[in-house]
Amino acid sequence: MKLKIDFSYTPAQLKVFDDKNPRFITVAKGRRLGFTRGSAKFVIENLLLGQNVLWVDTIQANLQNYYELYFTLELKNLPKDFYSWSVQDKKLIINGAVLHMRSAERSENIEGFGYDLVILNEAGIILKGSKGEYLWYNAIRPMLLDNPKSRAIIGGVPKGKNLFYELCRKELSDKNWKHFQFSSYDNPFLKEEQIKELIEEVGGEGSEVVKQEIYGEFIDSSSAELFSLSEIENAMSKNSFSIEKMQGENIWGA
Repeated sequence: MKLKIDFSYTPAQLKVFDDKNPRFITVAKGRRLGFTRGSAKFVIENLLLGQNVLWVDTIQANLQNYYELYFTLELKNLPKDFYSWSVQDKKLIINGAVLHMRSAERSENIEGFGYDLVILNEAGIILKGSKGEYLWYNAIRPMLLDNPKSRAIIGGVPKGKNLFYELCRKELSDKNWKHFQFSSYDNPFLKEEQIKELIEEVGGEGSEVVKQEIYGEFIDSSSAELFSLSEIENAMSKNSFSIEKMQGENIWGA
C-alpha cells in the first residue's frame, strides 16, 4: 500500500530531525518550541519505515495526553486498520513496527528490545538527580549499546546543570553527538508580542527564569525554580499560548 503523508516541520524541527545528524542529538529549548509535536511526527515517520521506537516522558498521565494531542493529528491521515493503539500498554503499532511510551517515574521498569530510536522528552526534568542518572546509565544507554545503529534525541527545557547539561556538552568531545539550542522565538507560530508579555510576567528580560524557560539556557542559580512548571504554563495560557487558541493544522506544542 502506498501512503502519501505530508510531514511538515518548522525550520528548528528540520535541524533536529535531519537524517544526516549523528546518532545522539540534544536539544535545549525554550517553552512552546514545538519539540514534542515534531517528535511525534518524526516517530510516526520512523514507524512507517519499520523502526521500533521508545518514548520516555515525565509521568504516566502525560503519555495518553500526548498521544491524543499530538499523535492522533497525524494518524488520522492513515487508514484506521493500518495502526493500533493500546491505552493500557501505551503501545502504538504501525505496519508491524512498535512505539513504546514509558514514564520515567519507574525507570527500572523500562525494558528495551533493540530500539532503533529513543526519544527523551522533558529531559531537563527526567534526567535530574539520581533517578535521572539511573534512567540514562542503567536503562537507556545499555539499549543504545545493544543496537549500534540506534539513535537518541534528548530534548527539553533546561532545569539547572544536571545530567542533561552534561549530555548537551558531549558534542564538544564526541563526534557522535550534536547539540542544538532554540528559544521560544524559534517557533514561527508564536507571536512575538505574546512571548514578550510572558517575559514580563515571569521576571523580565535578563532574569534567570526567562533565560531558562524562554531562551533554553542552562543556569546555576535556583532562582529559576521560583516559578513552578504549572505557574509558567498558566502564564502562557493567559498570553494566548493555549492549545485551544492555536487550533488548526499547525499546533506545535511543547
